[in-house]
Amino acid sequence: MSRTLTIEIPGELDRRLVLEAERRQIPLEDLVLQFIAQSFQAFEDEVDEDDEPKELVLKSLRASLQDIEEGKILPIEDLWNGIDD
Repeated sequence: MSRTLTIEIPGELDRRLVLEAERRQIPLEDLVLQFIAQSFQAFEDEVDEDDEPKELVLKSLRASLQDIEEGKILPIEDLWNGIDD
């Protein structure tokens, strides 16, 4: 799906965009679309400070799966024993 969008670009920004499009030898519209796509990707890639890195999460999951395979698990009832003491 595509959409036609009309935007008004302020003078100085327009000048800078035109110069950059000329430097890259691409149409201004393509440059603007590239910038929008890059900005959107950067927004999606932002990491919440509370989020753990994917590698750490995967390492933890692998260790948990290995514990399960080796029978190193306890019934949930056993985990609660003595917690209220």
